[in-house]
Amino acid sequence: MGPKLLIIRSLGSRASCWAAVALVAASVFYFTRSASTPPPDRIYGSYHALQSTAELFAGYAILAAIAALWMRYLSRKLVVATATVFPLIVLNTAFLWTSGVLGYVLLLVPTWVPQGPIVAWLSLIQFPTVRAALDYYYAGWLGVLFLLVLSLMTSAWPRRIIRSLEVIVLAVLPLPVEVFLFDRREFFIHVVDAQIRTPFQWFTNFDLLASMLAALLGLIAMERLILTSRLGERLARAG
Repeated sequence: MGPKLLIIRSLGSRASCWAAVALVAASVFYFTRSASTPPPDRIYGSYHALQSTAELFAGYAILAAIAALWMRYLSRKLVVATATVFPLIVLNTAFLWTSGVLGYVLLLVPTWVPQGPIVAWLSLIQFPTVRAALDYYYAGWLGVLFLLVLSLMTSAWPRRIIRSLEVIVLAVLPLPVEVFLFDRREFFIHVVDAQIRTPFQWFTNFDLLASMLAALLGLIAMERLILTSRLGERLARAG
């Protein structure tokens, strides 16, 4: 591990820990102020604003604590894993939203769980708010994921491209499955609004599921073929 990485680990983890402590203190302060509000005044906006601010600081404190742990165990592999997992989380949170699953999940969240961080995260996922632009926003995340996996892998180019495509397929595959399970009426209509009035408006969630499964099987077969051919070349050279 290089000295720069060690410095980042040391300073970053300490800064994140202190930030978490400060955010917890701010959260406790606002929770205390909201709790001390006289009951007759709790119907007004000031009480709810104090409570929301306290929840928001609590959510930021959790994020700071996670960042401190991330910095503490910082390594190249962790950076690669984080860079790959974050777009996957964004995409699948969005898929949970559009397929209707998230509505059921949010009903199960206890009332004592801070709602501010959940709302903030969902607002980030649903950016931009214009529905017509959401399809391109998600397509952009798929492009980012593909380029990240392609650039971070160290294998030969053919296998690197195949692995990147496999990750994309696995990222998209949950969407039609969730639509089938939780929003059945959408299963046999177009996948995204951008398809409307295009030659591809016939492509449904059912077609997406079938094509993703076929693509995954095809990519796995291609990867096995490449590995087999390379193994054969090595054996031929050794013989």
